[in-house]
Amino acid sequence: MNETDISCGSHWRSRPLFFSLALLALLALIVVHYVGLTTSPPGFFVDEAGAAAHTMCLAHNLTNCNGDFLPLFSQTWGEGRVGPVFSYISMLWVLVFGGSISSFRSLSVTVTLLTLIPTALIAYHVSKNKRLVAFVVVTCLLSPWAFHSGRIAWDPPFVACFLMSSVYFLLRCEAQRRFGTCVLSAILAVIAALAYPPALAHLFFLYAIVFPWFIFKKKTLRLSHGIIFGTTFCLLLFLVLTSDLSTVAERTGTVSIFSADPRNPTANGTPQARLWQFFTNIILHLDPRYLFLTGDDILRHSVYNFGLVSWPVTIALCSLVVLKGVSLFTSNRRMLTEESGELLFLALSGYVAACMAASLTWDSLPHALRSLSGWPFLCLAGAVALERITRTQVVSWTIVLSSAIYLHSFYSYYFTVFPEQANWWFDSDVTNRIHGGSGDRIKWEEAMHRRQYSSLAKSYFRMAYWGQKPPAKDPYK
Repeated sequence: MNETDISCGSHWRSRPLFFSLALLALLALIVVHYVGLTTSPPGFFVDEAGAAAHTMCLAHNLTNCNGDFLPLFSQTWGEGRVGPVFSYISMLWVLVFGGSISSFRSLSVTVTLLTLIPTALIAYHVSKNKRLVAFVVVTCLLSPWAFHSGRIAWDPPFVACFLMSSVYFLLRCEAQRRFGTCVLSAILAVIAALAYPPALAHLFFLYAIVFPWFIFKKKTLRLSHGIIFGTTFCLLLFLVLTSDLSTVAERTGTVSIFSADPRNPTANGTPQARLWQFFTNIILHLDPRYLFLTGDDILRHSVYNFGLVSWPVTIALCSLVVLKGVSLFTSNRRMLTEESGELLFLALSGYVAACMAASLTWDSLPHALRSLSGWPFLCLAGAVALERITRTQVVSWTIVLSSAIYLHSFYSYYFTVFPEQANWWFDSDVTNRIHGGSGDRIKWEEAMHRRQYSSLAKSYFRMAYWGQKPPAKDPYK
């Protein structure tokens, strides 16, 4: 335990009231994640409804809505697929908590909150600093990116939990000196890749950066660990995907920067042009306006006007950059401990790797959904910055005050203004016609037929609202 931990611990023990209030505040932040799940985001997007329909069919008779028995992937629309991680975890969830909209979305919230555990464990394993771990929990709970994306019932929120768990067990390989931990890490990485295909690219770039650092520079991992991890990961992924590789290849072939899709700016370009496009896409994801101010233009991916990073973390990161600049002109240039610097490197590598994964595609950039597995890494970076700058009471209370102002502004906006702005993005008219029409199924069916609404998505509402047994058949098709 370092001096920071000792002073922090004695401070808490000497002020039990402060410690109790801090725990209550954290508990309140957790509870708010479950509030208003049917109103903000509004409606129930067609991707959510399609995935939910397959889940309810699986829960009823172990087949999806297409009649496939225990499928690996289930088609939702066009080239879109819902993977096995969401399908089978949500199937178990539905058997216990039912298949309502709030039930499906509360599962995503729960998985998002569970991501705090491996993220905090990574921070403690690397830094051995309990104070920094506390800041990790705070930054995760303040994250507008995690808060919003974790309230949508689809695959992407599941990635971060398994990916961070994989990273944690990989880091523990040297401490436990057992290769079984490497195998467990590889299994968790495969699960993350199956949860949402862009995670596969994130994993590749992350470990391409991290493995050489921890093996050759820090020497906290052995080369044998990397070989065992890589062999296990590739073997398991190969065995899984050989059953139906087309489910991933079709969508990838459309949105990839290497695709021949006419909408791709470099569809007929040279390899140099595609490489330039890749680096340009990365820069878009590192744009400060995108990170700290606007976020993604697509309101399903982030909350516009609040960016991906909370205000307190923005202040901390900017302050850390300023302190680093000042330290260059002083005799004491070491601003962070070696452990904190190592954690910051891992955090920045993790986020950049997520950006690189999203940058392999050409549409709707920057893309906060395809890079969603990067949010815990941003929180780790923010925690390192907060731990460094809050070593005086003046700065600490400034951060507390900014957190209070941020939470009031964000929650007020998210639960009052955002639902109106996001109506179109989440197909609110579909649920509004059910509730506004007193549950009149015939009128709803006719309206959805005129709207040419997805047959699969309609199956969910028939099962959830009118108790129709799966598989559902579209009377208008």
